[in-house]
Amino acid sequence: MSKYFLTTIWAAIILVACQSGAPQSKKWANEIALLEEADTQITVLAENYLAYAKTFPEDSLTPKFLLSLAKNHLKNSPQRDSAAFYAQRVFTDYANSSYAPEAMFFYASMQPNPNERIHWYNQTYETFKESEWAGDALVAMAVQYENMSNKEKALEVYGSYLAAYPNGEHAEDVKLSIKNIDVPLEELIQQFEEQQSK
Repeated sequence: MSKYFLTTIWAAIILVACQSGAPQSKKWANEIALLEEADTQITVLAENYLAYAKTFPEDSLTPKFLLSLAKNHLKNSPQRDSAAFYAQRVFTDYANSSYAPEAMFFYASMQPNPNERIHWYNQTYETFKESEWAGDALVAMAVQYENMSNKEKALEVYGSYLAAYPNGEHAEDVKLSIKNIDVPLEELIQQFEEQQSK
């Protein structure tokens, strides 16, 4: 009888704690939203993102705030490692959140090594094929191959994009990139400037 009684008390305590945590997390999330709108000093905002994530690790807004923290680190400081750390945390600890694909894409874009960027763009595509970030990852991967003068791989990845997303957001740009893959950059710039002056 005493085991049942203690279990009931613990369950009630946990239930009350969970119920009282929800309004507190919502209140804090609203305060963070106000800070974002008010263009608050970045360090204050970053401190709030991190404190929220530590206080409410299971909350659905935690991956959003961690991704915002990663972006703020990259944008406002030379802390590329911190930005990568928080982005990676989102797609590893919160892989099922709607923020995981964007976090992995962001992580890929921060990689200093071109082959690592390609690897992570490919991971983004393979892991989150149903996400809007999957198509972006294919395009970014193809562009990276182009930048590395690997036209064959770039064409292959562009083709994969068109096969997967024939009417996708980047379809026209991809077709144009395929068409112009052998045109030197200087010539493309000149053509663009001529079109703009007409």
